[in-house]
Amino acid sequence: EKIETARRKDNKIELIMLYKKYAEIEEEYGKRNDLTYSIIAKLYKDLEDYINARLYQRKAINIAENKYGENSLNVASHLDALALMYFDPNNPFYNENVYNEVENINKRKLSIRLDILGKHDIDTSFSYNTLAGFYSNKELYNEAIKFGEIAIEIAEEIDDGVEFFEPIPIYRAFLYSAIAGHHIQIGEISKGKNYLQKAKSLRDKFLSEDDPRRSETYEDLAYAYFKSGDF
Repeated sequence: EKIETARRKDNKIELIMLYKKYAEIEEEYGKRNDLTYSIIAKLYKDLEDYINARLYQRKAINIAENKYGENSLNVASHLDALALMYFDPNNPFYNENVYNEVENINKRKLSIRLDILGKHDIDTSFSYNTLAGFYSNKELYNEAIKFGEIAIEIAEEIDDGVEFFEPIPIYRAFLYSAIAGHHIQIGEISKGKNYLQKAKSLRDKFLSEDDPRRSETYEDLAYAYFKSGDF
């Protein structure tokens, strides 16, 4: 009841205190719960306390490893959350002190999904794309393209009706748009335009006219044409 009251008031500090007490009770009864620690980590992240967020997320991972196995999908999901806890706006993006750590997190969750789900699964595609995004943020665009192409290859083989956090065609459009940006960054404007045209076709077909993603695609295409000197 106290947790629900604090949640309604959006009192994150109070929620952290309550969930920590809840975690202590669970431990007293020998029922350590990875989800409880993950919730605490998320609350710290929302408060932009990234050090404590990573600390509690790692505790969640440790519990999940013991409960489900080191290479379980539960662990992969917690690794997804952990990777996002390095997006600290107060520090340079992926500073060199944590670069290798974040790279290993992304590679580990990809490896887990490859082992359990196989290559041709939408969550595996998502992990490939996460790694592509990581390299893009480090301006390693050739690496980003390599992993982005694998993500696209998988997504193009997935049935449109597969359950995912967004419709599969829209996810494909996102992948096309992302890899277009990587190509444009290294001067491969023609390839970038081709991928943006694919993204445009899907977004025009599946998104409403007022969806901002459609206008973003037109803006990206305009930029690509400008870069190529085709006004």
